[in-house]
Amino acid sequence: MTQKLKCLIVEDEKPAQKVLRKLIEEHPNLTFEGVCDNAIEASKLLDLQKIDLMFLDIELKGSIDGLDFLRIRKNYIPFVIVTTVRSERAIEGFELDVTHFVEKPLTPEKFKKAVQKVLNLANIALETPSPNPPDELTPPYILIKIVNSRNENLTKKILHDDIVYAETDVNKKGFLKIWVVQNNQCFVTSSYILDDFEGKSPLMRIHRSYVINTNHIDLVCRADKYLYLKSGIKVDIGEKYIYNLKAFFDQH
Repeated sequence: MTQKLKCLIVEDEKPAQKVLRKLIEEHPNLTFEGVCDNAIEASKLLDLQKIDLMFLDIELKGSIDGLDFLRIRKNYIPFVIVTTVRSERAIEGFELDVTHFVEKPLTPEKFKKAVQKVLNLANIALETPSPNPPDELTPPYILIKIVNSRNENLTKKILHDDIVYAETDVNKKGFLKIWVVQNNQCFVTSSYILDDFEGKSPLMRIHRSYVINTNHIDLVCRADKYLYLKSGIKVDIGEKYIYNLKAFFDQH
């Protein structure tokens, strides 16, 4: 199987994060591993996890911008593609061994051109998707950023199968609560939105505020628009998502 580069996004603008992630997930030679809002989080993640390619926004907000991050980072740095609204700043990046740059707004053409340069340097041939791709050996998972009681930023890997349900946090705008099987733990994160889980079996959107694991459904009351999970949790079903449940039960 053709080698795939593990990618990290370092970008503080949510729309740009979403575009980059979509482009990465659609590329046959790349895999999305995580996203960081700032250089400090990125440095911590690089120390914890092997990353092959980093998409780095030059204009990061805060005390350390993208180029400063490259200057002060002492440990391992992967291939770097910088993104910027000012192409003249990208020239500074080449003095710091940046592989290529992409000028915003991002487009598939600009993205593919920059990635191809990295693939050439890594001596990786562009993979042509097979009509019958082999099953992935690694179970699908998400990589989230969480904050513990000591206010430390940590990274947590959670398998899709281990998620019981996820809900928007009514007390923290832009945050999700993700409940998992192990010890009924709950993780709060801003790394994902509920839209990110749609179409990723066994997870299913059933409400504007909820995603559930279909393996944990115990009882469904379509008339009153709610269901119970095996843990006893009652979850409302949104009107526009009833058809998701109907399609699921029709297939099973």
